[in-house]
Amino acid sequence: MADPYSAPPTWSRYVLISCHQYYNQLYSKLSIWIQLVCIWGVAFLLMLPPLLGIWGQLGLNPSTFSCTILKKNGKSPKKVIFLVGFVLPCAVIILAYSCIYYSVRKSRKKLKSHQRQLKRDGFVKY
Repeated sequence: MADPYSAPPTWSRYVLISCHQYYNQLYSKLSIWIQLVCIWGVAFLLMLPPLLGIWGQLGLNPSTFSCTILKKNGKSPKKVIFLVGFVLPCAVIILAYSCIYYSVRKSRKKLKSHQRQLKRDGFVKY
């Protein structure tokens, strides 16, 4: 299961590996604080409508004995929360690790090609 809090570190790994020239600009102390505030802000804003009873309502589901978001006037924000809290982080994680894999693979092929060239020219002796 994707954790919405694992998407930002995954993205930072991608930037560090594939776009390292931007890493220091994007990940200063200030920008990390801004990112943390935004992550927590989005989480809080997503839960604010059900908390206030505007869109859905927090309450007990008697069939499961759990506290959950109940429908109010036939409406519930569960789908939006699922998309923003699960699908979006999953997509970011999959995209970031796919790009990291592609970048490392490309770099490895380049390195092997260079090693073959050096070996062919007689500079590397094994």
